Amino acid sequence: MSKRMQHSDWVWVLLAGLVWGVGCTPTPVPGPKASPPEVVGATLLTPDQMRPITVDEGIARLTPANTRIGVMLTNEDGEKVWAEFRQFHGIVTLTDNRISVKRIDLEIDSDSLESKAAELVEQLKSRDGLDVEHFRLIGFFANNVAPAFNSLESGELRDFENHRIRGDLTLRGETRQLSFPARIELFDGARGLVLMARFWFDPAKYGLAYEPEDDRGVELVVEVSQPVESPLTAKKPGSGAQPADETDTGRSPQP
Repeated sequence: MSKRMQHSDWVWVLLAGLVWGVGCTPTPVPGPKASPPEVVGATLLTPDQMRPITVDEGIARLTPANTRIGVMLTNEDGEKVWAEFRQFHGIVTLTDNRISVKRIDLEIDSDSLESKAAELVEQLKSRDGLDVEHFRLIGFFANNVAPAFNSLESGELRDFENHRIRGDLTLRGETRQLSFPARIELFDGARGLVLMARFWFDPAKYGLAYEPEDDRGVELVVEVSQPVESPLTAKKPGSGAQPADETDTGRSPQP
């Protein structure tokens, strides 16, 4: 891998399921009101800005219309630059009694990553990185989603975190366990759902020839919100952006 890529600090942003059902009024998720990280080409959400997306018969379908999945890269000027996956699909399934999340399934096309920082993205897609030529699938499956509290088992949780997700991440053809804290909330009789997570991730465990500057690894960010606005086409606050249509087509171009 090139020297430039080895010194790029990238963060995965998996945005999964804000759910908004019929008759469900979009409701803010309580949480800290801290300012989101400054990233070129992106406006990341804070917990209090999250809005639920639709859950239909216990299932929330994740598409580019209601979910944002991206990576934060560092350019030569030391600025964080947003990159986003354009093709993916997933499902969040609730338990039979509709009181909690039972499982999460997500598949991402690794070659669909795009950004204004095209050269950085190409390095990330290279053989030393995601190796999209040989491994087009990034997969995540979790069937252990449980409430969590500050403990030796769960670790220290931040104010907005109330669950721990344990599952399998498939990257570069290898599948390994992945566990992280998250915020999950159900709304309006389980017709709406939000999910948000931010945690440290060691890329070396998944075959990526990347040495992060921070000893803890790189930070993954998972945000699920309705509507999901593309960072490259997002309107400025107060510009009257309309809610997104939760379908696979019709979404404006993303970064």
